[in-house]
Amino acid sequence: MENKVIHKVFLLGFIVVLFLYATTSNGQNGTLSSAMKAMEQGNTSSLVSLFDSSVEISVNGSKKSYKPEEAKEVLSSFFSKNPSTGFKHVHEGSSSNGMQYAIGKYLHSGGSFKVYILVKGNKITLLDIGNG
Repeated sequence: MENKVIHKVFLLGFIVVLFLYATTSNGQNGTLSSAMKAMEQGNTSSLVSLFDSSVEISVNGSKKSYKPEEAKEVLSSFFSKNPSTGFKHVHEGSSSNGMQYAIGKYLHSGGSFKVYILVKGNKITLLDIGNG
């Protein structure tokens, strides 16, 4: 009888830990997936909704920190000048301090831009778009 109770408690604890791990890591991966989808669609509003209260954006080497409202103008301009024809996921990973990153290619009729996205917690802190 005692073994059954111990087994059930252990199983319940394992399920709780597994659930907590999945929801924690999925928040960042979900942010990266949503960001790549927004890039593919050229969807400024969706992308900006994923930004931290301050985000560093670099477009072709012009780097600056923006509040999300300001970043929306910069990205709207970029997407209107370079309408998306797709987004190619190249690589994704994480650092030892828990930050997640993704590297991809933003495709447009004139070629492509290399994209680097950095996520801390579940918010984008850096977006680098450069010739690639």
